[in-house]
Amino acid sequence: MPADPSVTATQRQLRYLRAVAHEAGLDESALALLAFERYEREIAALTRRDASELIDHIQTSREKGGQP
Repeated sequence: MPADPSVTATQRQLRYLRAVAHEAGLDESALALLAFERYEREIAALTRRDASELIDHIQTSREKGGQP
């Protein structure tokens, strides 16, 4: 059975999110702003699905040479 997507993101996911953001040139405040703009919640309150989508968004934006 798949994990409940409404469950808060794991610490491992949040660490990976921060690492991906850092590699893309985003500091903690820029990442927090991006999370709030997209999901209207703080980083620590992101769901597993939110965190996964945000990671994908940052990686895709980075691959295209743009800012997330």
